[in-house]
Amino acid sequence: DRTLPDGWAWTTLREVVRPVDKADPAGFSRQTFKYIDISAVDGDTQRLGEVPTVEITSAPSRARQVVRAGDTVFSTVRPYLRKIAWLPELFDGEIASTGFCVLRPSKAIDSRFLYFTVTRQAFLDEVIAKQRGVSYPAVRPAEILEVPIPLPPLPEQHRIVEVLEDHLSRLDAVERVLEEARVKMRRM
Repeated sequence: DRTLPDGWAWTTLREVVRPVDKADPAGFSRQTFKYIDISAVDGDTQRLGEVPTVEITSAPSRARQVVRAGDTVFSTVRPYLRKIAWLPELFDGEIASTGFCVLRPSKAIDSRFLYFTVTRQAFLDEVIAKQRGVSYPAVRPAEILEVPIPLPPLPEQHRIVEVLEDHLSRLDAVERVLEEARVKMRRM
């Protein structure tokens, strides 16, 4: 059923994201950069783990996408591993691997709403259906950008994000309490 609430519309990611700059780190005026590679993303939590600082002189050949705070990185390699992360301010101006489709929100979509949209199982199912290859299954960024998404008006996006963030912060708090309880039980 593709029926949407009043005011919502079907669109594609291509319609609500902006292009991302490609750059050769060798042309940077600085000596190092944080390199966001696919291995830095935890597929279970969709969060960045350790992101190494790399010397310009030893930049990997795939280090070509200049990212901004609020971008979402979506791995094009083995998309079923859910290597997707939202980038906080700390990564503004840093470099991501070309193994990601970098999703930079336009004014039509809230950056966190975009992130939550592409982490939905229904979205992932559509992307996974497009992957090619057996030993190194991948999908092209252009195919990700063509996946249809439901888009509510911006005020509704903000409300949805607020509710999701509230629920997720509560879940994080419960996980911390459970981990503390596990530590106490191990001590006993």
